[in-house]
Amino acid sequence: MAQSVFPVPSSASTPTPALGASIPSGLTLRHTVTSTGTVTYTGSPTSVFVIVAGGGGGGGGGNLAQRVGGGGGGGGAVITGWTTPATSVTIGAGGIAGAVTNGFGKQGGTTIFGFIYAAGGTGGGVYAQALPTPVGGAGGGGSAKNATGTAGLGSTFFTSFGAAGGICDTGKLNGASGTAGGGGSGSEGPNTNPGGVGGAGLTGGGGGAGDSGATNEVGGAGLGGAGGASSTNSGTAKRGGGGGGINGAGVTGVTDGTGGSGGGGGGGGGSSGSDSSAISGGAGGAGVVLIYY
Repeated sequence: MAQSVFPVPSSASTPTPALGASIPSGLTLRHTVTSTGTVTYTGSPTSVFVIVAGGGGGGGGGNLAQRVGGGGGGGGAVITGWTTPATSVTIGAGGIAGAVTNGFGKQGGTTIFGFIYAAGGTGGGVYAQALPTPVGGAGGGGSAKNATGTAGLGSTFFTSFGAAGGICDTGKLNGASGTAGGGGSGSEGPNTNPGGVGGAGLTGGGGGAGDSGATNEVGGAGLGGAGGASSTNSGTAKRGGGGGGINGAGVTGVTDGTGGSGGGGGGGGGSSGSDSSAISGGAGGAGVVLIYY
């Protein structure tokens, strides 16, 4: 049975497990739980195999004055294993998108199935502010001139390896891969600086936002589908795509400057810092529980 105590953050060198979920042979997916409530089982199983994902972190808001993109949110923690059937489930909400302007993406909510707790991913970073500390999920991506100079750290909890987010530095923009992928960093800005790609995992991290000429701000792939692509506004600034989730793909960043939303448990994409219209990040995907027996 899984533990119910959250971990302390680890260093950026989080271990990277195999990205495929190892479902024991002979089992059938019986329930996909996407909202808080009760579960009615078929028959009377004495044990079930579950995949429990926390909500993805919201993408960071861009900074219009500095023309700096926000970081992508980290994927929600994913706990897998055998446990006794729980009749009530709490689904963690996706992290709220970082507000206009320069607002942090919020951490995703915790999903609870019996004694299993899967924490949400950390929200994406914004210009010149320190990133919040993750608890259980993946780290959010950084942005230019973060006070700590780093992205959100990864964290390890039971079967979940939350990867670190990308750093706004050449060669370090991309979120790391793990059970939960880290968010990509926002661009240093302005002009042709790219944002980082979200890390892949069972829940993917959101892509960081870039500026004109950048090409790679896609969300990380998740178990349920690919990360969302970046998008442009008349060929200029890029919005980060949402991270793929347990049961759905990430969403492409939209044309008003908003980052793409994450799939189930995936991180939201970062927001552009070069649009005069709305520049909020993308929302993280809500958590999910898959039940096999």
